[in-house]
Parts: sequence; structure tokens; C-alpha cells
Amino acid sequence: MTRPNKLNRRDDLLSEQFERLLRHLDENRELAGEKYEDIRRKLARFFAWNDCFPEEEFADMTLDRVASKLATRRIHNIDGLHRDGGQ
Repeated sequence: MTRPNKLNRRDDLLSEQFERLLRHLDENRELAGEKYEDIRRKLARFFAWNDCFPEEEFADMTLDRVASKLATRRIHNIDGLHRDGGQ
């Protein structure tokens, strides 16, 4: 079984939620994509460092949860979300 492209691997996340997440990261879609990938890499490193495997799937699940929360609440600093518990 081949792995889908990282950015196209959003089948379980509603397109609207993913788009909202990208818009929240940056108005420029290209920059938003770069920021998304940077956060995803940091999350994957965090999970690998803590022996949580498969780290990329955990990173995707985390970003999926953040994207779904954006529909119901305002998150001021997605990159800092892990530091303040989402408050």
C-alpha cells in the first residue's frame, strides 16, 4: 500500500476545516502551507522524541483536532497551543 502525499492526506478531515486552519496560519496559501508543514514536522519530532509511533500519524491527528477546534473557538497561537493547553 502506498502512502498518500502529506498535504493530500486530509480525507478524514473536512475540507472546510483544513481550509480554515490554513487561513488561520496565513492569508497567503503558499505561506500557510509552509507553516503547516513546519508545525507538522515539529509535532512529529516531539512524538518521536517521546517514543510515540507512528509519529507522523500522531502529528496529523493533532492537527486534525486543532482544525476541528477552530470551528468552535478562537485559537490565538496555534504554534504555542501545546504550551498553554489550548487556553
